[in-house]
Amino acid sequence: MIYNIFLTLFAIGMAPKILWQIYCKGKKCPRLKDRFGAKPPLMPAGEGRRIWIHAVSLGEVKAAQALIHQLKKSEPLAALLLTSSTTTGLEEACRSLSNTCMIRYLPMDFTWTMRRWVQSFRPHQVIFVEGDVWPNLVREARRFGAKTALVSGKISEKSARRFGIFKGLARQLFGSLDLLCVQNEEHRDRFAALVDRPIEISGNLKLDTHLSIVDSEAIRRRFNLENGQKAITISCTHAPEEKELLEALRPVWERIPDLVCFLAPRHPERFNEVAVLLRQIKHPFCRWSETRSQESIVLVDAMGQLPHCYSVSSLVVVAGSFSSGIGGHNVVEPCLYGCPVLFGPSMHAQKDFARIVVQAGAGQEAVLETLAPLVLEWLESTISLRANALRLIEQNRGSAARTVQMLQTSSR
Repeated sequence: MIYNIFLTLFAIGMAPKILWQIYCKGKKCPRLKDRFGAKPPLMPAGEGRRIWIHAVSLGEVKAAQALIHQLKKSEPLAALLLTSSTTTGLEEACRSLSNTCMIRYLPMDFTWTMRRWVQSFRPHQVIFVEGDVWPNLVREARRFGAKTALVSGKISEKSARRFGIFKGLARQLFGSLDLLCVQNEEHRDRFAALVDRPIEISGNLKLDTHLSIVDSEAIRRRFNLENGQKAITISCTHAPEEKELLEALRPVWERIPDLVCFLAPRHPERFNEVAVLLRQIKHPFCRWSETRSQESIVLVDAMGQLPHCYSVSSLVVVAGSFSSGIGGHNVVEPCLYGCPVLFGPSMHAQKDFARIVVQAGAGQEAVLETLAPLVLEWLESTISLRANALRLIEQNRGSAARTVQMLQTSSR
């Protein structure tokens, strides 16, 4: 009851910010009826298990892809519901998984909402990917008789300290799950300090990310990339990283005038903002939907295109790490396509991935002042760095299979 009151007050308090994001920044947001779960998902016909998977945002949806493909391989008759809490997560799910599972926006975690959804979909199992475990959803699922699990679980040091102040809440939230499996020993130790229960290690699902099928030759033709012409990708940028990174890379263009850069802002509401910036700094560019002539920058103003960019790139600079407060993004994903990565010093949200790529010789931290010489150096070592990136992926696969085995054991 207290939790529901708090959730209502939180929703009221967030309303002005949401309206500002919609009308002033052009951000896509779920409709009001979706936020309150007006249309619960119906129970699908069939004899297989009904499994509800929740992945909060874009990164978690990508992690869930490996889990979903492994689940369908193991249980072909299973009916899957995938929910997400953000527009970017929902768009990625629709783009990559619409033929595999039912996809919906997760409504707010009110008791009455989750009860209606659970009773309508009637899940046998509810799975949370990495985090974003919701108390009322867990409670109503268990009341219905469904098994609950957190997979590829992680908890930051900061969050662990906060939960440490409210250990009763942590025990209620994580201790009630039927399965708690985490990415590595570090996260297991943090959870173990909060809850007295078995904690399994299954690995990181993002290391099993499904490789998108791309036609690199078609992309090269589309953007008029000649044989031997170098391309790089700058991905997941936040303001003011676009301006800072392009300025830092000017010496690279002086050495390699025909270098092409795919510039991909993290959030779609910033596409036009970045286009305005490129005009202001007089950097020739074309948009993703346009035909490239001699422009040195392709503004990737469409979601879901990074695999295509990676497939023709010799190197990826993963942003969100050159400005404090973001904490970095997934630096392993480019390695799927044989792309080594450079990233900034602010990687506190992705420390595990930063460590893995550096140890594999597939990535390196850089600051703006050293970025240009590093890019030039790494562009000359493409073959060996590409081998390191592909080896990293091959050596770290298997998390999805281990996770599904644990889920099936816990559901019996």
